[in-house]
Amino acid sequence: MNRQKLACIGFVLSIFVLSGSARAQDGLPIGWNKAGSKPANYEISVDSAVKHGGQASACLQFTAQQAEGFATLMQQFKADAYRGKRLRMSAWVKTETAADRAQLWLRLDALKGMPGFDNMGKRPIKGVNDWRRYELVMDVPAEAVNIAFGVMSFGTGRVWVDDFAFDVVGGDVAETDTRTPEQRKQERDNSYLNNLKLPAAPANLDFEGGAQPVRVPVAVSTRVLDEVAGYYQFNMPLGMGMAVVQRAGDKLKLVGEGEPDELLALSESEFFIKGQALSVKVQRNGGQVTGLRVEAPDGNSMMSFTKLAASTAKARGEKLMAAAYEARGGLTKLKAIHNVWHDAVRSVPGQSDTYFDLYLSDQVEFYQENRDADNKTITGKTVMDGKTRWVNDGKTTTAADAAGYAASKQNMQLIWLEVSLQPLAGQTLEALALDDTTYKGKAVNVVGTLIDGRCYALFFDAATHHLMRITTSNGNALLDYSYDDYRPIRGGEADGVQLAHKAYITSGNGVTRTVTINKFKFNAGIDAAKLRKP
Repeated sequence: MNRQKLACIGFVLSIFVLSGSARAQDGLPIGWNKAGSKPANYEISVDSAVKHGGQASACLQFTAQQAEGFATLMQQFKADAYRGKRLRMSAWVKTETAADRAQLWLRLDALKGMPGFDNMGKRPIKGVNDWRRYELVMDVPAEAVNIAFGVMSFGTGRVWVDDFAFDVVGGDVAETDTRTPEQRKQERDNSYLNNLKLPAAPANLDFEGGAQPVRVPVAVSTRVLDEVAGYYQFNMPLGMGMAVVQRAGDKLKLVGEGEPDELLALSESEFFIKGQALSVKVQRNGGQVTGLRVEAPDGNSMMSFTKLAASTAKARGEKLMAAAYEARGGLTKLKAIHNVWHDAVRSVPGQSDTYFDLYLSDQVEFYQENRDADNKTITGKTVMDGKTRWVNDGKTTTAADAAGYAASKQNMQLIWLEVSLQPLAGQTLEALALDDTTYKGKAVNVVGTLIDGRCYALFFDAATHHLMRITTSNGNALLDYSYDDYRPIRGGEADGVQLAHKAYITSGNGVTRTVTINKFKFNAGIDAAKLRKP
């Protein structure tokens, strides 16, 4: 589970749930929070009919039309009582559908790392199962500050969980964290933990404590909807981004990853998202909406959004993009690029280097071939023909459903944006200037962009206008790409185009992968056979 920098309001709300800032959510068991990549696809409730022991359990039930992502029911608490000890978390789980997949998870957070993590990724609970007890075990080091835990549902049916328990065990009980010592020591910025008010112990582990009341939305005037709709900027110590609130009939939609979330009104000055604990308060000055403030249930302000003067921000955004096009080699040359190929080496701390070829067209045709450290043995392929995605792990081939393909397409948009500063074919790009800031010791101009229902923040070197960074959210994680080692490309339509030959990619697990690109090739096409099912 990840709680990094943010790229849209919906993601902001889910992140603060994960950070422990929210304690109560509509209809959820008291003391528990709801999060995940697609929490809106599931309803989580207290079930008094199906339970392992006592009077109740918690039930995660799929309620959407299309299966994608997951939801988690979770808590966090201080690690103080377990430091220096081997901790065992157990719980009873029941599933009802053959396609269900459930996983318990346990994570230890330190201020500069994640010394413990197990989400049963290699031993998920699959299919139809009656009540069964599962255990997760790990050592809690002295630097641990926070213990987070819960249950995830990836299925289209129902998952029940009951009777969580924590106890200290001896060295004869094996750990279940399968990461290497190097992976456990990898640094990540968890400085947000300094400001959290974590409980001393977990609560309501047997779900006998009842559920939170459900908030009921009210209708508000079209005037209020028009006033709240618009473009917003948010700032945090580690990042900056743009959020978009769109008017859709008598509803407000929050643009984020995947389908937008609906912003529901409690009054003319307060809104919320179903399944999220936080409230969004409307800020006004002289009757004009100037921003939004996200508040926890106890009234503490979590973060603020400043409403942008759209016409001014768009005008400057277009100028900054024009300067970036020119620095890249000119818009004419960039528009002439219809596909790109490169070979590269990927480096991850504590692991052997891997090699890969990558091909991408503006029609979302994609091919990636991964090779082992010898640069010869193929370990996997990912293929997209513009309609379907297939992934081969070296043994079996799986095809993505519509949602999986859409998520892959969004990732391809990020790659295409980095290369060409353009949207994929058939998409449009809106650019608005955000506040200038600094990044890696350099002055940068920040442009918030909206492409195909997703917000991206682009950081340009204020002196050279080269792209230094792109951030966007993906599910409940932030994708953070940064670039350097710019060199001109020689030959063909892209002659003189300046491209970065190094990329640094930080995603949900907090680990940074370094990609060194050896060479680029443009408009060369690809053998059609490679775009078929591998």
